[in-house]
Amino acid sequence: MDAASVTRAVVEACLAACRSCADECAQHVDMHDHCRICADACLRCIDACTALLETL
Repeated sequence: MDAASVTRAVVEACLAACRSCADECAQHVDMHDHCRICADACLRCIDACTALLETL
């Protein structure tokens, strides 16, 4: 496996983790401020991973 394939796989895994985390935390934003903060961070990570994947 070449470096580009490994990089793509790592970024795709990060994207999947951030989507899962954002979905879970979004369910609790009204109850816990830390869930809102986490969900927002995950959404920014999703954007960053998506942008990076477009360049690979």
